[in-house]
Amino acid sequence: MNKNKVKNLSFFIFIIISYTYMNTSSHGWGGDFSLYLAQSEAILSGGFDSVYHDNKQMMDSRRQGPYLYPNLYPLIISPLLSLNKKASFYFIKLFSIITFSFILFY
Repeated sequence: MNKNKVKNLSFFIFIIISYTYMNTSSHGWGGDFSLYLAQSEAILSGGFDSVYHDNKQMMDSRRQGPYLYPNLYPLIISPLLSLNKKASFYFIKLFSIITFSFILFY
């Protein structure tokens, strides 16, 4: 294995280990993450209308943010969300870190 690949793999492992220690239960479910989760649940249940109307009402009152996000990321995390709800949070965050790390190097 060449030095560049070893360096990238080492950094990737460092990111995964750092994620494990920094991912605590103090992470909030609000902000963008909550809308991604709501859209993922809507994909699983087929109820986009309620997510759209609820978020539209909130965004109209504040005049900031989108009504819905593009569906690619919610579609990708939907299978993870169908797992145990508590465990799915960690799987989704781990998936996000792995994806981000992969994009950095490849």
